[in-house]
Amino acid sequence: MINADRKLRRWPIQNNHTGTHLLNYALREVLGDHIDQKGSLVAPTKLRFDFSHNKPIVPGDLVKIENICNEWVKKAAPVFAEEMSLQEAHKIPGLRAVFGEAYPDPVRVVSIGYSLDEIKADINDPRWRTTSIEFCGGT
Repeated sequence: MINADRKLRRWPIQNNHTGTHLLNYALREVLGDHIDQKGSLVAPTKLRFDFSHNKPIVPGDLVKIENICNEWVKKAAPVFAEEMSLQEAHKIPGLRAVFGEAYPDPVRVVSIGYSLDEIKADINDPRWRTTSIEFCGGT
């Protein structure tokens, strides 16, 4: 029973954690590559994503960001997490990381929609820019 209780408790946290990855992807898609994550909060009932941007976000861009996130949720795309060598992971096109953060080697990489085995098989494929692939400390 303890295992089932733990899974039930972690379910909303995992969903909100994936939400931060989706939001990071959507922000960069709409606002540009200058977006840097500055922090986040992942809790059972909410998430917060802190980021840098040089001006207010206009309502039209907020709608685009929300739509991108919602489309990924509707897809129910699988989420993959695996350790990779830091050197290999840095080669992935579109890989996102927290600016200034020191990452271990190997580093945990989270990908939405594509398995890390698929990514490693063709690490330079430009498709990797079309999804969220990030270094991640986990939940």
